[in-house]
Amino acid sequence: MTINLRGPIATLGALALGAAVLSACGSSGQSNTAAASQGSGSFDTSACPAAATAAISGDTITLGTSGPLSGPYASVGALTKAIQAYASLVDSQGGVDTVDGKKKLKIIAMDDQYTPSKVQSNVRQMVEKDHVAGVLELVGTANAAAVAPYLNQQCVPELFPLAGAASLLSGRTPFTTIASTYLDQGNAMGQFVAKHYPDAKVAVLYQNDDTGKDALSGFAAGAAGSKAHIVAKESYEVTDADVKSQMTTLQSTKADVFVDLSLSVKCTQSLAALQASSWRPAVITGSMCSAGVVSAADAPDATSQMFRTNQTKSSPVKFANDAAFKTFHDTLTAAGIAPGDAETAWLSFQLGLAAIEKATTLSSVGIAEAARSLPADTSVPFAEDGIAVSSTPGKPTLRAFTLDKWDGANAQFVPTGETPYQVSN
Repeated sequence: MTINLRGPIATLGALALGAAVLSACGSSGQSNTAAASQGSGSFDTSACPAAATAAISGDTITLGTSGPLSGPYASVGALTKAIQAYASLVDSQGGVDTVDGKKKLKIIAMDDQYTPSKVQSNVRQMVEKDHVAGVLELVGTANAAAVAPYLNQQCVPELFPLAGAASLLSGRTPFTTIASTYLDQGNAMGQFVAKHYPDAKVAVLYQNDDTGKDALSGFAAGAAGSKAHIVAKESYEVTDADVKSQMTTLQSTKADVFVDLSLSVKCTQSLAALQASSWRPAVITGSMCSAGVVSAADAPDATSQMFRTNQTKSSPVKFANDAAFKTFHDTLTAAGIAPGDAETAWLSFQLGLAAIEKATTLSSVGIAEAARSLPADTSVPFAEDGIAVSSTPGKPTLRAFTLDKWDGANAQFVPTGETPYQVSN
């Protein structure tokens, strides 16, 4: 089997370009939003529209999604296309198991050109015209946040958007569930540095928004208790043309570790700048820097000791014979989608399927309740070994990460074999 995981985007990282996080709080009260019961996945549905609590009839569950299928971020649309490919796979196998028997999946996918206003209009149409049971895997934090108040007022689940700001877990939007956060990714990076570079001087590059600030805060918490300490941190705006000045400042510190929290093209730029300098720190980055992004930097010396957070069975080196990896790779390849562009979408879709399967009542509210409190033994076949569901209401669903090492010769990240880093705060 010839395996090609490289593609033009940075999985979740490319999603954050231009994504200033919008408030997900909605109005100051909760009169139009179902309230989650404290410490559980159940809701007070007295304010919900009747459609949200009505049982899904027929043999099909209709779900909506929105992503950039055209425009400047069209390459990110591979994530949306992967959702459709996965749904087609499920239907070809007879459908998804539910409390009411097998159901086929109908995915309504709309183009938003990565614009929050278009996402809002798309989602309204899905809910009010297409009567979707849920909206899944919206692309980008700003887009997910823009529609969270509306979806929560309608009691329609917002299932595992491809976004990671902790603000999406607002108590006022209990119908929104996310797989993982940048806060937790940063924490895992901090734990890794504390273990392997306990006395390190650390320099950090981050995006000046909730995404970057969450990751930076998480890193500090994860590294706490060690002697590793930040000696310099530089931020950039999403509108900045490049990060040359920031990298010049960070290079001057000669820090032992460079924590690169930049996203997509900025990650390429930072690594290229590192290659052009004499600074050779260990590099720690998040899922925002995919194999394609790293390869584009052409920085073999700068990335010789580079590690990246991961939660998926995306490495062909380790998982070429794994059934979950084969299904992922073969299905997307057959659909004309580079697997490396859609690993996060594939994982999140499995979580969405689990919520549908675990729902004790097959309705929008029932699916939302299941998504909010998936049991620890929930099967997520594409999750990396040792990464299990840790679903507590108000927390992300997956709270562990591996740190994979960059293999420049094969242009891919390879698992190190370490036990995943768990986040429990």
